[in-house]
Amino acid sequence: TWTNGLGLAANLQVAASVSNCPFIEFPYDPPNWMPEYRDFMLTEPFTIDADGYLRVPDKPGLGVELDEERLKSLERA
Repeated sequence: TWTNGLGLAANLQVAASVSNCPFIEFPYDPPNWMPEYRDFMLTEPFTIDADGYLRVPDKPGLGVELDEERLKSLERA
C-alpha cells in the first residue's frame, strides 16, 4: 500500500474482503508522506480516526472518486 490514495483504496477493499486480514499498512510518514500528498488525486482524502484506523469506503468501485481537474493540471502538452 505504499503508493498513492488510489492504490490504498484498492488494497483496502481487498483487505476488507478477507476474513483473516484485520490490519492494513498505509502510508503516513510526516512530514514527507502525508494524506495531502498520498491522496492528491482524490476528491476526498482518507481520514484516520483517533485510534489510527481507516474507514473502508462504501461508494461504488474502489469507493473513491478521482479529482479530474487536479489530474488535468498535471497533463503535459
